[in-house]
Amino acid sequence: MKHTPLRRSVLALAFAAVSLGGLSLQASAQSAKKELTIGGTAGSNIDQLKQGIVPILEKKGYKVKLVEFNDYVQPNLALAQGSLDANFFQHLVYLKKFATDQKLDIVELVQGPIAPLGVYSTKRKTLAEAKEGDRFTLPNDPSNLARALVLLEQAKLVTLKSGIDPLRASEKDIDQNTRKLKFIPLEAAQLPRSLGDTEYAIINGNFAISSGLKLTEAVSLEKTPDHYLNVVAVKRADKDAAWAKDLTEAYRSKEFQTVVDSKFKGYAKPAFLQ
Repeated sequence: MKHTPLRRSVLALAFAAVSLGGLSLQASAQSAKKELTIGGTAGSNIDQLKQGIVPILEKKGYKVKLVEFNDYVQPNLALAQGSLDANFFQHLVYLKKFATDQKLDIVELVQGPIAPLGVYSTKRKTLAEAKEGDRFTLPNDPSNLARALVLLEQAKLVTLKSGIDPLRASEKDIDQNTRKLKFIPLEAAQLPRSLGDTEYAIINGNFAISSGLKLTEAVSLEKTPDHYLNVVAVKRADKDAAWAKDLTEAYRSKEFQTVVDSKFKGYAKPAFLQ
């Protein structure tokens, strides 16, 4: 059957109406979404969600499911694949690098507190006591490895090459290591277990806490800059959804600030929670 120009125009308009209607329904469903699945890593990150964020969202009528992870890879993959609506476990430097490397369209929604990176030891009481050949375990992902090396430079144990990007520093960027310290990169979740086998372990705060360590037990704690604060990540397409705005408001609320001040003392916080 031949379609006249008029019939083709009518069909095209009808198709466009159906398509727009579908998009409108999809946007409406996204706006009315009241069930959320949020991922977080074991320890302080999942605890902040449980104790501080979920109760606020529940008061707004949301049903929230939390998913706990023990690594820094799966939470972002799960988010990109749609099994999570949001996650909370990483700083912005890590998020941007991971999203670029893996070609994922995931972005920052709002900042939140982070347990500082810390140096722990069962054999030394301070970093100044480090002896020639002492072994340090540290995170093996590039952004947190750089973070650990900067911490060691601030403690005057190593000197990094001039002109390097401190956010991208690696072992090959060490210029001076007069005590011939040895560095052993490990997955972040494995670092607490290495504590008995080495002189020092540089451990991400959430995994230190989940293993039973206390921030006050660290021989040195990072003075965390803003770019290493944790962020909530979402898919770019969801950033302006009503539920995403409610999640942002939860993190910025006085109610959450009260929880952080009482239950997460010593954490680095964004300005709006101070």
